[in-house]
Order: sequence, then structure tokens, then C-alpha cells
Amino acid sequence: MDFIEIDSKKIELNEDGFLKELGEWNTGVAEAISLQEGIELSEKHWIVITFVREYYTKYNVPPMMKKVLKSTGLNLKELFSNNPVESVMKIAGLPKPTGCV
Repeated sequence: MDFIEIDSKKIELNEDGFLKELGEWNTGVAEAISLQEGIELSEKHWIVITFVREYYTKYNVPPMMKKVLKSTGLNLKELFSNNPVESVMKIAGLPKPTGCV
């Protein structure tokens, strides 16, 4: 089992690096996961992360990436790693996406 440690607390990750317990997410967790992804978070990253989290909270599903692009005006491929959809969801503390998002 993988984990990250934040303030001496171990936060469990699943085999794909996503949070096992979504309720354990906070900005420190996002920072730690982003470092594992090789991403230094900027203001633009936080705009995307905030949008994705708010959308998920409201609809209980992640937004389509076209919706993220249209709503934020930011290109995920320029901000996040090889697999931007997975990176955004990991850093935002949301479940691994299934299907086409």
C-alpha cells in the first residue's frame, strides 16, 4: 500500500496513486501528490483543481475535460503531466476517472 505523509499523518493511496479516502484531501495533500507527479502547482493549476473539485461536489461526477477547458480557459495538456486527466483527478483528491472524461 502506498501512502504520503503530511504533518506526521500517513494518507493512504491506492495502487494507482489516488486517495483511498477522498475526505482526507487538503491543499497539503494536493501539493504532495503534485510533487509525486513532477508538477509544481501554480495559480493556474489551482484554478483547474478548484473547478474540478467544485464540479465533483455538485454533480458527484468529474467534469468532461472539454467543460474544464471551456470554463477555465486553461489547457490541461500544458499544465499537467503525460496523462493530464489522471493527474488532475489525483491532485484534486478525486477518484480515478473511468471511461471518457
